[in-house]
Amino acid sequence: MKKKVIFINNSVPYFFLHRKKFFKYFKENNFTIFYAFPKNEKHILKNYLVEDKEITSKKNVLFFNLKRRSMNIFFEIFTLYDLFKIIHIYNPNVVYTTTAKLGLYLLIINFFYKKKIIINFSG
Repeated sequence: MKKKVIFINNSVPYFFLHRKKFFKYFKENNFTIFYAFPKNEKHILKNYLVEDKEITSKKNVLFFNLKRRSMNIFFEIFTLYDLFKIIHIYNPNVVYTTTAKLGLYLLIINFFYKKKIIINFSG
């Protein structure tokens, strides 16, 4: 069975500008690649899908609820639930993220699913 990786990011432009080399590594090693972005960035993703031919299938692009600067506990629980659902349905071997907030949420989810998580901080 082919291995799967999910790239979970909170910014479409940031992913396409700075994280392509990681994408290429997983593609060269025959992983099935999924992408998860916030629902409020769907309109931005359309521009990148036209310019960049590496994401070949829209079915590999997933969306979840996220407000980057939100501190509302109810909305944060909803975000956690969306991420939990993505991990449960797609059952990846590796989960890759680049932000502290998403990294924290994925560590919480990882108590239930023992997945390899790559949390890559910039700076």
